[in-house]
Amino acid sequence: YRPVEERNRDFDEACPGFSPETARVEASRCIQCPSPQGCVLACPLHNDIPTAMWEISEGNFLEAAAIYRQTSNFPEVCGRLCPDESLCEGSCPVGKFYPGIRLGRLEAFVADYQREAEGFPIPEVPPPTGRRVAVVGSGPAGLTVAEELAKLGHEVTVFEMRRRAGGMLAYTIPRFRLPVQIVEEKVAQLERLGVRFVLESRMGRDVTVDDLRQQGYHAVFLGTGAGFEVEVDLSGVNLEGVYLATEFLMRTNLDKAYIPPEEQAPIQMGERVAIFGSGHAAVDCARTAIRMGAREVTCFHRSIDVLCRLEDKLAAQEEHVRFVVLT
Repeated sequence: YRPVEERNRDFDEACPGFSPETARVEASRCIQCPSPQGCVLACPLHNDIPTAMWEISEGNFLEAAAIYRQTSNFPEVCGRLCPDESLCEGSCPVGKFYPGIRLGRLEAFVADYQREAEGFPIPEVPPPTGRRVAVVGSGPAGLTVAEELAKLGHEVTVFEMRRRAGGMLAYTIPRFRLPVQIVEEKVAQLERLGVRFVLESRMGRDVTVDDLRQQGYHAVFLGTGAGFEVEVDLSGVNLEGVYLATEFLMRTNLDKAYIPPEEQAPIQMGERVAIFGSGHAAVDCARTAIRMGAREVTCFHRSIDVLCRLEDKLAAQEEHVRFVVLT
C-alpha cells in the first residue's frame, strides 16, 4: 500500500501491488500442496492457483496470467476485490503458521502485467452461429455472459441504462480500489470480440423483453444487478446532507462524463461524517469521505464483526476511519 498520508490526498489506487521481484518472492512461499489443494477448492472458479504460483516464482508472468484466464473473465478485478482471506488465502496451510500468501494480489499483478505487455487477450471466435442474444445490464454478470457467448460465436448486444458500461465496477467501487481504466479496457476488449453496447437504454422504459424478442433476439439475459438501493424508512433520511451509499459513491468517484447533469451536484459534506453500516459500500464511503477532506469519519454498525474484506477494514483504520460496534 502507498503511505497513508499520500493516498489519503487522492483517488489513485491505494495498493499498487507487487513488483516483479517481490511477486516472485511472495509466490515462492507456496508449498505446492498435493491434490486436492485447499486454495483451488475454496476458489469459486477453481483457478489453478498452485501452478500459477509456480510460474510466478519462476518469473513466467504471462504464463501465470494465461492460467488464470482459463477459468476467470476478470482476474485483474477478482485479484483486487475478492475476499481472499475467506476463500483461497484463508484455505492455504501456510497461513496457519505464517502470514498468508497474498494470492489475490498476485493474481492481479500477473493480469496487469499481461495487459500492460500485450493488452487484453482476444480469444479466437468460431464462425457465427446466427444466434442473437440480448444482455440487459453491463455489470460483472452482464459482461461475463457477453464474453462467454461471444466466444461461442453468438451475436451479443448489451443494453445499459447508464452513460457508460461497467455497472457497479464503474459506478460504485471507488477508483482507489479499482481503477476505472481497467473496466474501460475490458469493455473495449468485448467490443473487439464483436459485442455491441447500447447505452442509456433502460429496460421497461426504453425497451421491454417483448420488444427484444420481436427484434429477433433468440434469448435475453437479465443482469440488472444491485444498482438501486432499498431506501430505509427512518426519520431524517430526506434531510440535507444524508445520502445513500450508491449516490454518494457515484457523485464523488466518477468523472462527469459518466453521470447525467441532474446527478452531478456536488456532495455537501462537513468535517464530521457518520456512516451507518460496515459492508463494502459503507467502508468505501468512509474511505471516500476521508479523501474528500473529512477530519472525522465514524462507521457505526450493529454487529461486532465488519462485513467487508479484512484488508479494506485495516486500510480504512490506517486512513483514520473509526468503527463503533453494537450500534
